[in-house]
Amino acid sequence: MRADRGPSRQRGFSLAELLIAVTIMGLLFTVLFSALHLSGRIWDSGDQRMEEAGDIIRVQGFLRARLAQARVVPIPATLESGHQDHILFLGEPDRLHFIAAMPAHRGGGGLHLVRLERVGDHLLLGHRLFHDAIRALDEPGWEQTVLLGGVRDLRLSYYGQRAGDPEAAWHPHWLGQTRPPRLVRIDLDRPGDAHVPWPVLYADTRMTQRAGRTAAETGFGP
Repeated sequence: MRADRGPSRQRGFSLAELLIAVTIMGLLFTVLFSALHLSGRIWDSGDQRMEEAGDIIRVQGFLRARLAQARVVPIPATLESGHQDHILFLGEPDRLHFIAAMPAHRGGGGLHLVRLERVGDHLLLGHRLFHDAIRALDEPGWEQTVLLGGVRDLRLSYYGQRAGDPEAAWHPHWLGQTRPPRLVRIDLDRPGDAHVPWPVLYADTRMTQRAGRTAAETGFGP
């Protein structure tokens, strides 16, 4: 015969224990939320950097193609009277003008006067249809395209043998020449870790090295 032990007695949680449990759960949720937020930021940052890297690859490919298709064209008399034996390839440390064909989606058709420069924090490409009545490089009518943002500084240099030089070398200017440079070096700075760095671009102009005219010639030949 089993003895009757009376009603069972179960011990509940005290208020202090409940507060401790709620506090621990709150801390765990805070840590978990912070970890998820951090992983999301890292993921977004990785996506952004991959997108920027892709943009740089596309911009460098575009510039390399334009310089590879640069044409040897004499400076129009309206732009620089008395120097028609000089070609319209005007290289400065922070700006470049040259003649090239443009792709169809950027107003292709005929030769265009192309300008590369930095405006504010943007790498900017300008182009306009070329004609020999251009009187100034700052005339209106340019179409502007932002190639890349977050640009702090642009540095251009030109490799080739200038008139009067004993051999080819790098130069910060390429002005008043009858021959184009062989290479154009395009370098720029992007601040800190905020942007993907720009690999230095060396673009081959592939232009003919016989760009000048003699008194017996009437144009530029290959």
